[in-house]
Amino acid sequence: MKWTGNYVKNIRNSDMKINLQNLKIALSADKALMQLSNSLRNDDDDQSPGGFLSNFYEFDLDESDEEKEQNTTYESVASDFLKEERLYLRELNQVNVFRRRLESVLQDEDKVYLRLLFGNLSEIHELTMKMERTLEDSIEMSDSPCIGMGLWELAEAYEFDGYVAYMKRGRDDEPEQLLTPVITRTIEELLENKRYASLFDSDDRSYSVSLDGPTFRLAM
Repeated sequence: MKWTGNYVKNIRNSDMKINLQNLKIALSADKALMQLSNSLRNDDDDQSPGGFLSNFYEFDLDESDEEKEQNTTYESVASDFLKEERLYLRELNQVNVFRRRLESVLQDEDKVYLRLLFGNLSEIHELTMKMERTLEDSIEMSDSPCIGMGLWELAEAYEFDGYVAYMKRGRDDEPEQLLTPVITRTIEELLENKRYASLFDSDDRSYSVSLDGPTFRLAM
């Protein structure tokens, strides 16, 4: 590679890229390297490196992203989809940790904070688990994955409507709003509530020796 890099830098009108053609020319310019290249490409001898290397296709290092996308298989897309769903489920589990912490300390008159902050999170969590199982079954139990059928069944059962409810929320005496401003305002109210100030202070002090992750206030 160093030899080829020097060749590319020294030729005129070079685009300063190392491709397969430049590599071949650079190897041919040195007698020892050319002999080595020929011996490696000795396809007639099954015991030679060529017998092994001949099983590989030559490739261009300048292959475009468009060509890579064309080579993407349905199986790889389904596998990536499953990975993303598992990461999403992991994030939901982390959010659930904070929900359980608050649920255990909030007084009855302040339980509204749970609904304003988390909405129907349990419904979203359950749907995500169904999605994960559906993708796993489609990939593992079929030679040709068909993830669309499982997702179609969830859609027919109106399972995804849970996200519509999740996007809007509000207090009983207020019209519903999009979740972002509601969550922001609720967090500010909760952190400024003197009733729970000592609780948040205690959590922050114990954070350095806790294995449960950051506290609610630090995470916010």
